Amino acid sequence: MPIRTVVIDDSPLMRISTCLLVKNHPELILVGSYNSPLEAFEKMGELNPELLFLDVEMPGMDGFEFLDELERKIPVIMNSTVPIFAARAFGYDVSGFLMKPMEKDSFASSVSKVIKMQSLSDIKKIYKCKEYLPMAS
Repeated sequence: MPIRTVVIDDSPLMRISTCLLVKNHPELILVGSYNSPLEAFEKMGELNPELLFLDVEMPGMDGFEFLDELERKIPVIMNSTVPIFAARAFGYDVSGFLMKPMEKDSFASSVSKVIKMQSLSDIKKIYKCKEYLPMAS
């Protein structure tokens, strides 16, 4: 089942570029694309994304402020033209940080990491459920 993905970037060119990468990845489905974190924030509940591509520097609310306000923890791949933001991003426990413009291989590698983490999480959930199942006689 494809991973529900949202792209948030104030740069139209970068947003379109990221959306194309998402659309061309067989394990992702684009469910939303926004030029403003404030606009995206209002839609998060109904979109129920499983992965975010999030720009760092945006007017009104930057990517870090967006993460501070986000109630549900989901995998996030942040992106920027400023490499110094990477250290701060990983302090937020993001799944990846990509430099703009994104290279296809770096994009694919970051997505693969998220897919592996989600698979591991699914296995842990199954194991946890089995702990509570009654033993068959």
